[in-house]
Amino acid sequence: MDTTRLAPWKKPRRWIPLAVIAFIVLSAVAYRISSGAGVKRQIGELRAKKLPTTPTELDMWYKRVPASSNAALAFLEARGLFVMAGATNNPDEINLEFEVGDPLPEKLAAAVKLHLSRNRETIDQLHEAAKLTETRYPIDLTQGANTLLPHLAELKRLAQLLKWEAIDQSTSGNKAEALRAINTSFAVARSLELEPVLISQFVRIAILAINLVAVERVVSEQSLSDAELADMQRELARAEEKTGRGMQIAMIGERALGTTIFKMDFKTFEAASGGGSLPDDNWWFAWAALYEVRRFAGADDRDLSFFITALNDYERAMGLEFPAALQDAQKVEASIWKEIAGRRLRYLISGMILPSLGKAMNKGAVIVGQIRCARLGIAALRFRQAHGRAPTQNELVPGFIEAYPIDPVDAEPLTMEFSDGEIYVEAPAATRLKNAGATRNKVPVSLTILRTSGAKAAD
Repeated sequence: MDTTRLAPWKKPRRWIPLAVIAFIVLSAVAYRISSGAGVKRQIGELRAKKLPTTPTELDMWYKRVPASSNAALAFLEARGLFVMAGATNNPDEINLEFEVGDPLPEKLAAAVKLHLSRNRETIDQLHEAAKLTETRYPIDLTQGANTLLPHLAELKRLAQLLKWEAIDQSTSGNKAEALRAINTSFAVARSLELEPVLISQFVRIAILAINLVAVERVVSEQSLSDAELADMQRELARAEEKTGRGMQIAMIGERALGTTIFKMDFKTFEAASGGGSLPDDNWWFAWAALYEVRRFAGADDRDLSFFITALNDYERAMGLEFPAALQDAQKVEASIWKEIAGRRLRYLISGMILPSLGKAMNKGAVIVGQIRCARLGIAALRFRQAHGRAPTQNELVPGFIEAYPIDPVDAEPLTMEFSDGEIYVEAPAATRLKNAGATRNKVPVSLTILRTSGAKAAD
């Protein structure tokens, strides 16, 4: 049979390859349309909940406050007054350990005195700033992943300064000023509660941990009245409550900040990944072409959809109480890794971003464990000051604490031990979580209060 005169559609060698190409193109188009529709639906659902979905929306969502009542601006003014310690007399850099009840090593005590004397104006300004109740730092979240957060490192320095102020004032027997420094440090931590960036919440947690060092020492050294101890318990309870909410706000922020990352071109992707995403630089053009084909086909929308789903799941988990929040977050993390495994190209961007979010709740659980230890230790101290003896678990509730605290990792009751002049409270599971992988310098999640047995506090 002579096939040269057949119509084109009757010549298989010609139309079959064309049909295959057409099928591939149409499938890619359908895939892209389907992917885009899925992302649009998710974004629509978030907007229906009045949640931000872009950096610009996030910047508007992060509430602006009047300058006259903005504690953040006042804290930044205090930062401007801060005098850095010298390289040889910086108390934050002097690696001399000291235990509760022990005097500061002589070299450290001298450095603390000098540092505080140079920053008296800074401390006074911090106390004034703590009187303001609203906060928003002047950050431009419309910059997305490039948003600058220069205030975070400075706030940690200010928290260290307040820690030394509380310890020094307590050593000098000035109870009122020691408590004032502790309360001002709590205010510095509060100033970050609504900042919708994960690193901001990590710094807030770090500030609380710094302040708890001062709390432990001041409560041990000073004869605090029952009212003063109860006030400290309430401040600690508030800090605990806001930890989960702060993490939830951070997930809302990270989701909005991350949406623009999925639209970056290959050159920007290479810069963001540190240039380490290619197995061989000689294949740069091939990988660049593959990346752009991936984008054209709509894989970036699928990737973004997966990212949004993961952040939605994290946000939900972080709205729970500990330890349920931690357990749910761990399930979300395991599910993410299971989905990403073997699909690196499909989840190219998510695979870069999501691993940094997975351990966020570990930090939250550890600080909540430390706070719960402090709340329980103070409750036990209040009981002993009232009755002259150590309490049992049942005797503390509800008169001295609303419920007996549990470990935020495994829900077991915190352990509490008493000896002559000492109360020791620990969260054992949180301790294991904090020190996971460490071979030395393990630090317990605990609180120690040293007191003369049965001592009464002056009202």
